[in-house]
Amino acid sequence: MKANGWWASAALAGVIAIGIFAVDMFSPLGGAIAVLYTLCILLLARSARPGLVALGGVVCAAAALLAFAAGHWGEALGGAHVRLGVSLSAIAVTSVLSYGILSTRKLCSEQAHTLGLTHDSVIVLDRHDRVTAWNDGAELIYGWRADEAIGRDYGELIELDTAREPAKQALGQSGGWTGEMAGSGKDGVPFVVSTRLVQRRNLAGAADGLIEASIDLSAQRRADAARRVSENRYQAIFNAAGFAAWETDWTGVRAQVESMALEGEALREYLLAHPERLRELAATPHIHEANQAAADLFGVADRAGLIGKNVIARYPETNGLALATLFSRLAAGEDLVEVETQIVNLEGRLLDVVLRVRLVPEGEPWSRVLIMAIDMTERNADRARLEQNMVELAHASRVSILGQLAASIAHEVNQPLSAIMTYAKSGRRWLKRDTPDLDEVATCLERIDANGERAAAIITRVRNLARKGSAQIEPILLADLVDEGVALIDREACAAKVPIRTAIEPADLRVAADRVQIQQILVNLMMNAIHASAEAAAPRDIEVTACADADAMARIEVRDRGTGIRGIEPQALFEAFYTTKADGMGMGLSISRSIVEAHGGRIHAANNPDRGATMSFTLPVAN
Repeated sequence: MKANGWWASAALAGVIAIGIFAVDMFSPLGGAIAVLYTLCILLLARSARPGLVALGGVVCAAAALLAFAAGHWGEALGGAHVRLGVSLSAIAVTSVLSYGILSTRKLCSEQAHTLGLTHDSVIVLDRHDRVTAWNDGAELIYGWRADEAIGRDYGELIELDTAREPAKQALGQSGGWTGEMAGSGKDGVPFVVSTRLVQRRNLAGAADGLIEASIDLSAQRRADAARRVSENRYQAIFNAAGFAAWETDWTGVRAQVESMALEGEALREYLLAHPERLRELAATPHIHEANQAAADLFGVADRAGLIGKNVIARYPETNGLALATLFSRLAAGEDLVEVETQIVNLEGRLLDVVLRVRLVPEGEPWSRVLIMAIDMTERNADRARLEQNMVELAHASRVSILGQLAASIAHEVNQPLSAIMTYAKSGRRWLKRDTPDLDEVATCLERIDANGERAAAIITRVRNLARKGSAQIEPILLADLVDEGVALIDREACAAKVPIRTAIEPADLRVAADRVQIQQILVNLMMNAIHASAEAAAPRDIEVTACADADAMARIEVRDRGTGIRGIEPQALFEAFYTTKADGMGMGLSISRSIVEAHGGRIHAANNPDRGATMSFTLPVAN
């Protein structure tokens, strides 16, 4: 009842109570009229306030006693006392019943309000299956509003996939039924619910309809279906993948890592310093799912043969760095880590693998770890063979260069040898004189020694260029390297009348490189520049420069003033077997590019703005 409504009822009850009190006080009715106080209690009951009803009952009883005392105090027991007792009993009974009814009504109202707020469906049906109550939860599930549903037959609102008769039969036997129902509501919207049916009974205990409470399972079923589709798709991809993949539980690994109380670089250094702890960590997880590619990789016939086994702990003693890095990066918070390592498979074969470890973000942290392994064994073997072939090819190229320089080398060696012979003859003549001139002999011997060292230096340069073997990276003074290269081709340059100038800035610039390989590149580029300049008009000099750039790289340039690069893209010169020479193999510049890139640099060719071309390459500056 609204606020002004209950105030009106209370006021009216008060006026009636005052009238009854006045009549009872001053009339000869002898307390019989006091029974009318029950009208006041009933009026107060309309306020829907149990406390006001209780207060009214007390006030009415007190008024009846006061009026009785005023008119009958001291009288012997008689009819007046009986009438008072009847009136008080009526007041008490009316107050108690009204209070109980209001309390029950209030509780039912609160329960109805609570049911109205819940997302679960609550439907109340009469014995004819007509809807008498329909909460908001029912509207959410079935689509019908309460004003549309109340009074209508249940079957008009909800179409079930299966009949309700078996549920109603069970309901009649036990008074309740629990199960799932599926069907469609308003506009054919499908639903799946978990339902509890309870039999309603009237005051006589007879069946009087039922209460249906349902929990919507539609979203959960859709999510379950989507999850199954996702899991099936994941499983299909997992099993069909052409690379090895397996799942493990790393919660034990995580617990051990946390007990170490270390992170990042500190954890990695600790594991490297304590290889027994590293192997203990690696041996903790065991495979609980694997694909056939993993079985093939690790040497078992079927993927079931990997279940329960551990594979990442099967690494050589000297190869723990990759796993120490893996554990430390995961402990630092990364969820995807890739490392390259070696593992011994179950057949005892050593494998080079790239491990890609992913923490799946489901369940407890590290409880699902997906590991993918790419077998790099054959690729690494092929790369090693390719590198060996490149070494052989580079050696053959250097020998070819030496063949081209044979005349120059012979001339360079012949000069000190001729000088040695001349000074040796002069020394003998000085010794054969009647009075040997020992000072002159000493001078001849010194010059023989100097020319011998000169010849030895020439032979050393040739032998170094002809050396065969793998790259030996070391700090090299670039000025010395350039000077040695120029000395090797000096006669070729003189014969072609092409002077070579050098400029190294700073003079002490050093690079981290293999001396022989870089000298091979320099000689090759300068020889190409000489050949390109031989047909050009004067001036036709060559300039070899080197400087350091801002990226800790040294740039070496060989600039000529020859005919330039014509008819092709300059970078095409570095393709294998491409040559502009009639007797060329087209491998010199290709080998040069491979050598430079192996050192971490780049090689480039371009035409000059005026004439000629510039070949340049970069090398890392030595620390």
